[in-house]
Amino acid sequence: MVLAVRNDFKELSKKIGNERIYAVCLITDSNAMTVTLVINTYEKVESNYQKYIQGKSECVKDEILYKTVKWVPAKMGIW
Repeated sequence: MVLAVRNDFKELSKKIGNERIYAVCLITDSNAMTVTLVINTYEKVESNYQKYIQGKSECVKDEILYKTVKWVPAKMGIW
């Protein structure tokens, strides 16, 4: 698993480019059958926030929810 996470991180780092990472998480389902590496960047969060304030976000209903899910891995910008 360590090797898989390292490889995924390297690939995701290429996609992210110069964006600044603020959170990296490993998330799993309830049976630990699936493990997913999730990375979020400040730039991705800002992009999602801009969609919210312009009324283009379908998944974020209000500012309180937006600021809360900033740290929820399931709501992160998955790269």
